[in-house]
Amino acid sequence: MKINKSLFKKREVLVLGVIFIIMIVMGATTQTFLTLNNMMSVAIGLCADGFIALAMTFILISGQIDLSVGAVQCLASMFIGQFYIYYGMNVWMAMLIALLTSMLLGWVTGVLVAKLNILPFIITLGMQGVARGLCYVISSGNSIPITGESVALFRKLGSGYIGKIPVFFILLIIAAIICQFLLMKTKFFAKVYFIGSNAKAAELAGIKVKNTKIALYVISALLAAVAGVLSTSRFGVSTPTLGLQAEGRAITAAVIGGTSMAGGEGNIIGSMLGLIMIHLFTNALIQMGVSVYWQDFASSALLIVVIVFDTLSKQAKRN
Repeated sequence: MKINKSLFKKREVLVLGVIFIIMIVMGATTQTFLTLNNMMSVAIGLCADGFIALAMTFILISGQIDLSVGAVQCLASMFIGQFYIYYGMNVWMAMLIALLTSMLLGWVTGVLVAKLNILPFIITLGMQGVARGLCYVISSGNSIPITGESVALFRKLGSGYIGKIPVFFILLIIAAIICQFLLMKTKFFAKVYFIGSNAKAAELAGIKVKNTKIALYVISALLAAVAGVLSTSRFGVSTPTLGLQAEGRAITAAVIGGTSMAGGEGNIIGSMLGLIMIHLFTNALIQMGVSVYWQDFASSALLIVVIVFDTLSKQAKRN
């Protein structure tokens, strides 16, 4: 299978054009949209979703889906709060346990999907409920504050700045560059594209499809957990509502950026551009004083539109 490894394709250019249109229109109609403070607010606001979008891009390229990422993000945060506050553990050790536990959950998900051939939608939806339920069990529905001098350095990961740029945002950019490199240059992700295009053909070609899928769910859970760790660092609190609807935003961003829900297509640059577009759009609604209820409506409608568009475009290519 031939993989187009160009950095920018038609979809990315189109999304970039929409981003510029939003900025031009809002810049002309408001005095606060294009300010440095507002742009930095948008940048740090999309960071956690950015790590989730990285995870979702990998999964969608393989022809799978992972609806548990938002709940795993929350569970990682809850583990940090639980082990740090209630067991007096060093925050860095608590973070390590949170990451490893999340990866284990991703492995279980991958095994159930790949080895038992259960639909990813069903299994990951179930895992979403399990992980979110554990968040409420651990916290009893309450937020857990992460405070004290011993977590000062940890807090800088999510709330610190280098100059006027958030460290969280810098970490996302570094992660995105690494992920894009992996997609373009490694044999493992060449296999992922192949699996997403035709899993049966990939298996006949000697690719260990099941093991690859399991590895992808582990990677997805790890990236979601990183989002949870850095969100905890940013806010200084573990809350059981963290990551709600994150999977929907990640899917929307990835599909807007050119990742196909049918598998075999996609890249990180497109997903990041899609994410920027979504958050600029949401920020524009806020700047215009649109009700939060209408914001939720618009975001959900956007998800439906991009999925329908993706489905119709794939049907057109086959005909």
